[in-house]
Amino acid sequence: MENKVKSMVCLPVIRKEEIIAVLYVENTLITDCFKPEQVSVLSILTTQVAISLENAKYFNQEMEITRKLTETEINRAKEKQYHAQQEEFVDRYV
Repeated sequence: MENKVKSMVCLPVIRKEEIIAVLYVENTLITDCFKPEQVSVLSILTTQVAISLENAKYFNQEMEITRKLTETEINRAKEKQYHAQQEEFVDRYV
């Protein structure tokens, strides 16, 4: 049994006038299975896909910023603890 493509639709995922992805759907069973109404629905979905991809990008950027801030705070706390231990040592032995 061969799985040759009998129908396919390919739509750009566009955000801010830039193609950021491509939606590719194929069917190996039925010829001309993608009707104009279905392609219209898929086109609307590509808009939602574009928004979701952009939101995911912003979320990842936010997570990276949060990670860096947390790392900075941990380093500051360690540094503060180190200086406090140094002062305690100096006070005790000097």
